[in-house]
Amino acid sequence: MRALAWLPLASILLFAGCGATASSWDPFAATPEPMELPDGMDVRDPYAFYNYGQQILDRSPARAADAFYWASRLDPSWASPLFARRMALLMADPEVFDLYTQDNRRILSSPGAHQLDSLYLRALTMNPFPDRREEAPAVRSLIVHRIRKYLMRRGNGIVDDAAIEFVVDDYLRQADPATRAWIAYSEGRYGDAATHYRKAISRHDDVPGLRADLARTLFRLGQYAEAMEEMATAVELMSERDDEELVRVYESKALYEHSIGLIREAVNNQDGARDSYARAAQEDLAYYPAHMRLAELALAARDTATALAEMALAVEIRPDDAGVRYRNGALLMAAGRHDEAEAELRAAIELEPLFAAPYRALALTLDAQGRTDDAAREHARFLEKAHPRA
Repeated sequence: MRALAWLPLASILLFAGCGATASSWDPFAATPEPMELPDGMDVRDPYAFYNYGQQILDRSPARAADAFYWASRLDPSWASPLFARRMALLMADPEVFDLYTQDNRRILSSPGAHQLDSLYLRALTMNPFPDRREEAPAVRSLIVHRIRKYLMRRGNGIVDDAAIEFVVDDYLRQADPATRAWIAYSEGRYGDAATHYRKAISRHDDVPGLRADLARTLFRLGQYAEAMEEMATAVELMSERDDEELVRVYESKALYEHSIGLIREAVNNQDGARDSYARAAQEDLAYYPAHMRLAELALAARDTATALAEMALAVEIRPDDAGVRYRNGALLMAAGRHDEAEAELRAAIELEPLFAAPYRALALTLDAQGRTDDAAREHARFLEKAHPRA
């Protein structure tokens, strides 16, 4: 979380609790229990779980994390629950959150931190330009935690909530540019965010993450040429990094090249986008999203053979991803290769039985084969699994 790493609070707040369990922290060790939703919310609806998680994030981040987990299970192709779950898990353990944002080596070596960074990378590969709305309450919760610790030390354990709120609001008005940029971005104030990111870069012009965040901000403002320039600079700075420098898994040249490809697609530069995705695949042979984007570009150009070949590569790299298997199955079905489509869609269902979309696609491909009874059964399963609006 390089944005969080750039959170240099006032010096009185920069103390890091050295939790004894930091190196063993792992909130992913146990699978969340099935959960009920309030009346009126459909447990088949990923948006219901996501919205419920957002509603309770401030007061019950651990339960919110579980809600985001179930949202991602119901739709593995949706990035937002992954971004939100990451923040909720950090908010649920303020001491770990504090250490994590300060790049504490002990917490970064923990199983939980490794999985947290991988979760973030997976989310970014699905959506390299997120709105990050779930980060606004997270940054405030972290600041409140640090201020509370400071006031407790000074006040012999007595903490006044009004005093905390005053200090938080005062800090947020005077925070460093990187922090103010991050907060503005997460609140949807992209013009302010761009201004603050530029100020932060004027002080630290060799930080790839700041350049990438500015590029994301400019992309959301529709300033595509400037966004491409900043993301290209992030790629260059990553190339110049020392091997011993701390680099998070999500600070990836492949991801940045992928992002440039999406910017080029936004301005209808399909050839340039293909070049960017090809470079992403060369930078990281395991970077399957590049092959998925190449497949989509080929499909748009009616080059079915290339589209199928690129999707097959994505599946070969990531055979355990239900979303990837589903997309490959749908592509095979559209190409009339129904036997192969059936196998892929059944694989997607086996990987994630809660994901409704593959059941409908499987029903269609079985119907195309003349297997009407089998198709009817799968359609019935789809109706059982899917929210009515699906």
